[in-house]
Amino acid sequence: MSDKKFQELSDKRQSLENELKILEKQIFDLETKYLEETAATGNVIKGWEGYTTIKSGKLNGNVPRKTKANTNDRIFSQSSKTSPFYQITETVVEEPKSPKSPQFRPKRIKKRKNYLYKKDDVVENSQGSSSEDFQQDQIKKVKGSKKM
Repeated sequence: MSDKKFQELSDKRQSLENELKILEKQIFDLETKYLEETAATGNVIKGWEGYTTIKSGKLNGNVPRKTKANTNDRIFSQSSKTSPFYQITETVVEEPKSPKSPQFRPKRIKKRKNYLYKKDDVVENSQGSSSEDFQQDQIKKVKGSKKM
């Protein structure tokens, strides 16, 4: 390939990359504007429930206009790895917390209720007695073991 042809292709590639950056920036900015302006009332991504819950007085222009756009709602910006969305989030993302770090807290486990049954307290239910009789027998055994 000649140097002239290579230079033309290189220039063409550079101009296409610049055009792509401009388009992605426009998409990002328009998406941000749309998400911020429609957050209170509803939009294509979240749904239109905001319009049904809004009071008639707020329809006259008293609706809060700007709220920060949620990153999960950015379906257009997330569709391209070269978009400004990924350039912004790569600088903001922190390292995941390790179990050794003091900020890591394991999920608490609920304790089970401590029943008063002991190993010797278990009585098998005979076929002739009902489940209510069995429960009464168990309660009597537990109450009897408490008195000792």
